[in-house]
Amino acid sequence: MNLWAAFLNYYVQPEVGIKIFFLASIVLLFLFSKSAYGASVVAFLENKDRRWVIVSLVLLGVILRLVWLLWTPYAPGAAHTEDTIMLQHAKDLAEGRGFINSLGQSTAARPVGYPFVLSLLVPTSGVINLLYLGFIHILLAIMTLGIIYAVGNMLGGPLVGVVALFLSAFYPTLIFSTKIVLEEHFFLPLFLGGIAFLISDYKKPQLWKVITAAALTGLSAYFRPFSSVMSVTVFIVWCLGRREFRKALVRAVVFQFILILVAMPWAIRNQYKLGKPVLYTTLIGGVLYCGNNENPNQVMNTLEQGGDPAYNLAKNEVERNAAGLHAAGRWIAAHPQEFLSRIGWRTLYFLGLKRESWIITDNFHTLEKSRKAPSEALKRGLSKIDNHYYVFVFLWAAVGCFFGLFKRRSNHGIILWIIVTLLCYLAIIGLTVAHRKYRFVIEPLFCLLAAYGIGSIARSKFIPVISRFVSKP
Repeated sequence: MNLWAAFLNYYVQPEVGIKIFFLASIVLLFLFSKSAYGASVVAFLENKDRRWVIVSLVLLGVILRLVWLLWTPYAPGAAHTEDTIMLQHAKDLAEGRGFINSLGQSTAARPVGYPFVLSLLVPTSGVINLLYLGFIHILLAIMTLGIIYAVGNMLGGPLVGVVALFLSAFYPTLIFSTKIVLEEHFFLPLFLGGIAFLISDYKKPQLWKVITAAALTGLSAYFRPFSSVMSVTVFIVWCLGRREFRKALVRAVVFQFILILVAMPWAIRNQYKLGKPVLYTTLIGGVLYCGNNENPNQVMNTLEQGGDPAYNLAKNEVERNAAGLHAAGRWIAAHPQEFLSRIGWRTLYFLGLKRESWIITDNFHTLEKSRKAPSEALKRGLSKIDNHYYVFVFLWAAVGCFFGLFKRRSNHGIILWIIVTLLCYLAIIGLTVAHRKYRFVIEPLFCLLAAYGIGSIARSKFIPVISRFVSKP
């Protein structure tokens, strides 16, 4: 599939109905915000005591997650996650066997953060109660919602903070994931907390904020290693937003140094167990080779199919990681045009308007004993709600990007923290492999951008003729 065909397939053709609803929402929001009642609502959210609004939204979000937790019959394993593997890692850690693979060998193939936290919850029976784990996920969701409001407030004022909180509190994927064993539950508050401190430092520079942001980001990388490259975001934002190269370089270096310090205990363990100080994971070479080899379908050929001999015959995961990096590098050097095409295709696919219902599938893939799955019609309906909500937020996020980049404000540089973070993440996806479940970690950023777009429309002063007309009694 070429890039134009991919664009048509993933953006133009799908979800026509929700696109029409989105366009109508722009017009209706503008007209409403220019009416006397709408202006008073905007003014209230901007200037009055909003604590009861914030508490109410968080409480509603918690209730929805609690209801879903008690209702869903999910039990590992799921179709699209590694939940059974992580639970086994947790059991091995809790029983003193260490972080080992299915062969009993020490491993660093996946981040250790979530299995380690799960190991602290393993009872003497060795079986984690998913209901209790879900309660912990809900507590983490409360933290995440609070941080999203704080970042939205810094991004565009109280109105944007409240709207971002609203979108996140009712975001179907965030609700439907409550009982699923996923690293993202712990990753999101740490990752978003790091961004909050980075934005605070950008507004009022203080070195302790950079150190705190780096510490939170380093901890988040134990759950999702993507955040280990956030020093690139720090450098780019300070260069583009502040245009201060020296401060950008100093902050990026300090940030990366703290990240390495946070990762050092795991690197020392890997040096002792694996013979090499791997910082977070030994899968980097594998995923890079998976997306960049002779097979265009994000899979690796076996040795019999012409796959790389060094990769397929590697004695351990450290050798396999290095072989994957070398094999991918050779293929990229030999096929630069196709490499760029794959980056474009993977990015378009990843952000496409068809969700593939992975979160609903996971919730009903394997059931608890004596529990029954809902009807197929209900599952299709839930999937449709999940997908339509994503499309609506994604389109509003595009509006937020437009206002953030092309309508200069005093906080113009702050929007760059969200946009550049997204671009760095998309670059990683484009270089390696794409699956729409990987969007989960960045969809709160879409909510923030969407809230910024909604706030910009609500405050807009354009089309003065219509504004005067709708303001007449």
